[in-house]
Amino acid sequence: MASNYFLSKVPVHSLLSRDDVRKRRTGWDINSPTFRHRAVMGLFGEISGSPRESAGVLFRLERIPGQAPFFLVQSSVRPKDDGQVAGVETKEMEFPEYLDGQILSFSVALNAVRRKSIEVDGKRKTRVQPIPLDHDADALENGETTITPWLREKLAPALDDIQLINHLRDVLRDSGAQKSMTIQVDSFEGVAKVKDPSALKEILTTGIGREKAYGCGMLSVRPV
Repeated sequence: MASNYFLSKVPVHSLLSRDDVRKRRTGWDINSPTFRHRAVMGLFGEISGSPRESAGVLFRLERIPGQAPFFLVQSSVRPKDDGQVAGVETKEMEFPEYLDGQILSFSVALNAVRRKSIEVDGKRKTRVQPIPLDHDADALENGETTITPWLREKLAPALDDIQLINHLRDVLRDSGAQKSMTIQVDSFEGVAKVKDPSALKEILTTGIGREKAYGCGMLSVRPV
């Protein structure tokens, strides 16, 4: 398992002005999942095989008060500096070894949905439903798992005693496209205790959950 990686801070406005991602007549916007994927992967040039997996790319949109929005990009290879993206900052990092029981703060973006196979007119289809919010009275009455228990279960192999501090849900859509893509991205911040250091390092390295190509799955932690 790799111990070193590259962490890049990439201003969104610089990516929106990049020539090779502005091919649509209507342009792109920050809430387009296709733009997010193409813009981030465009930082790495041509990569054979499965590009995202081959380059170990995970990313997450960061919105910090007082700063312009930026993508935090984790990768196993350094992004290419072709001069088309201004303001990119890249550092080579090392995954630290965390201890069992250590208290950490965490940030993660996940595709918090549940997929269910149903039959419609004799055909099997997949129904995608958002995980209900904690204050959803109907979900609680029906005994459905809401967002905080869902998050705890998702991170359970690596983290324990998870306390959710902040949650933001975004629904991304390709506006104006003939085949519109919709991706739900739930951003979480919280505090937790290390349950299994090996499982934590695996998630930090490879990500967690679905839709990694569109900005989900990247977990970041920091000792409290």
